[in-house]
Amino acid sequence: MQTSSTPPVSEPCPKINPYHIAKEKGCGQANNCPYKTKPELMRPEDFGPGDVTISYKDIKCALCGRELKEKCPTPPPPPWQTWLKKNWFIPVGILALVALAIWWNMQPEICSEGKVQGDTCVASIKYEKVCDGKGGFKTGDKIGQCNSIPLPPEPCKEGTRSGTMCDEVTHIQYEKFCDGKGGFRRGKVLKRNSTDCGYPVKPPPVKYPDMPESGEGYGSVFIDTRDNNCKQRLFEDGKPNGSKILVDDPACQNAPRMTPR
Repeated sequence: MQTSSTPPVSEPCPKINPYHIAKEKGCGQANNCPYKTKPELMRPEDFGPGDVTISYKDIKCALCGRELKEKCPTPPPPPWQTWLKKNWFIPVGILALVALAIWWNMQPEICSEGKVQGDTCVASIKYEKVCDGKGGFKTGDKIGQCNSIPLPPEPCKEGTRSGTMCDEVTHIQYEKFCDGKGGFRRGKVLKRNSTDCGYPVKPPPVKYPDMPESGEGYGSVFIDTRDNNCKQRLFEDGKPNGSKILVDDPACQNAPRMTPR
């Protein structure tokens, strides 16, 4: 048996009968509707030789003016769509497994606790970056500084002598000791009225050849040119403080003449 290679011609869709449509949009079962005797869905075979004024090919109703629209049946869904509607959980499960596999492969490897994994900076100080065994990290030992900022010096041990320190008000110099917390404390007094602590420096005393070593008493004998009297210079507290007149003193015979200042 041979079959024709020509594909079968599909049947035309039925058309909606305007007679059965309400009057606002159709004929509303009017007696003079030309399609009164036809079914609600009209097919070509519903029209015969006696239908002279109407046919299946009509586009519009002559009475109400409604277009004769086709009402084609909904085509059956493709087989794959029917299968998917019944077995939707299968592709959903496959997608869930694929997503889980992708997520699992993207998870970072958790390193063992205490393993060094590089370094990190905290407040410009560089520390070891150490695994905590839970997928995170913690800081380890100090290993340097960040951004070329030097590390602050370690505080010296408590009680270590670290030079001297001053009281700028009293000008007293003390021993300087570390307190173990980055600061310092005073020790015993080293020097009072210390010039290193702001005490004013006194100029050196003027040396007078004839002044007694104690800085007190009489010095050399001279003839005062102002009054030609023989005198002996008097010293008090290391400075000349006047003179006394000598009368008939043998020292006056060879005394130099001078004008005291």
